[in-house]
Amino acid sequence: FARFEKDLEANKIDVEQALAKSDDKDEIDKLIEYGDAGALVRNFSLDKINKNVLSALRKHGVTDDEIKRLLELNAISADGIYSDANLKFARNIVEKCFPIPGKGVKMRKILPLEIVEKYHLSSTANVAGSPKTVGGFVAQADHCEVESAGQIFNDFRLDYPDTQFSKNKSFAVIEYENVGNPIRPYNSPDIDGFGLPNTKTGMLGSDEKIIPEFYLGNNPGDYQKLTEGAVLKIYDKNGNVLKDYKLNKYMVWE
Repeated sequence: FARFEKDLEANKIDVEQALAKSDDKDEIDKLIEYGDAGALVRNFSLDKINKNVLSALRKHGVTDDEIKRLLELNAISADGIYSDANLKFARNIVEKCFPIPGKGVKMRKILPLEIVEKYHLSSTANVAGSPKTVGGFVAQADHCEVESAGQIFNDFRLDYPDTQFSKNKSFAVIEYENVGNPIRPYNSPDIDGFGLPNTKTGMLGSDEKIIPEFYLGNNPGDYQKLTEGAVLKIYDKNGNVLKDYKLNKYMVWE
């Protein structure tokens, strides 16, 4: 929420002061909800939203003003400011415009380099017949970009506690065809344990982009097994591809 302090001041909306004066949930909800006369805290732009995402929103009749509202509600949700009305507004749009990925849809998983080296590329992991899996949070490949460590750190809100990601470190990306059954994170029984910056809106917490997210679970039994043809790329902090692997029929990255 502190990220919006200057915008709040510029718009003469002293929400923080109002929140400090009240511990009443209903009053707080009124302050952060947007009725017919509500105003956005800042002037959100649509310029950085992925073209496929923007096209899907407009195809389903979501107006530009509603998209800007969606951006803001998602951003403040990532900072832990929720209301039932705001979550309902966001989830309704997400469910209408971005269905659960079906079989064969290309998905994308961002991973710290340390995890990939241990569980995918080490001499004990990268052997024939050893299943390669992905779990946790994923997105459709055509809903997001991979440009640099700083870009993914911000867009995917990788600033969670004890993160292994950094704006100045190499990272890994696995792209694979969906063969499992991802769910929306807010439908998972794990939701109360996610912590910030999880938004509970069904989107990653960027304040500039709308990236629908899906969840594969945090238990190995819930993970999706990768199939032949999956791609693993290692990037440096500037987004240059350092190494490029493909999963062969023996479940070996080569």
